[in-house]
Amino acid sequence: MAEIYIDQTSPIKTKIFWGGQIVDADGAVTATVYDITEDNTVNPTVDPNIAITTIYADKLETDAGTYQIVIPIQYCRRNRKFKIVWSYTVGGVDSSHSYYTDVVTPYA
Repeated sequence: MAEIYIDQTSPIKTKIFWGGQIVDADGAVTATVYDITEDNTVNPTVDPNIAITTIYADKLETDAGTYQIVIPIQYCRRNRKFKIVWSYTVGGVDSSHSYYTDVVTPYA
């Protein structure tokens, strides 16, 4: 699980595995981001079933089957936990996988 420091942002990467091999997607790869923070002090209450954004991933030309996104800074202003659902098509078959990351306050 990756961490993003509060009030900053950094790339989140994934690799697509298909049949035990790292492969490129047939087309666009999207990442749908959900806030799954369990914090009763947040107002309004977080609904973990509603996506906060969907981002088109960039393919890394130097690394087969590797894609990355950068979560916009406005979503990284407080401690949070994100579920990222990567969606893609390989060999004409739609697929997805989930990834989790935290926005954290760095230790000094």
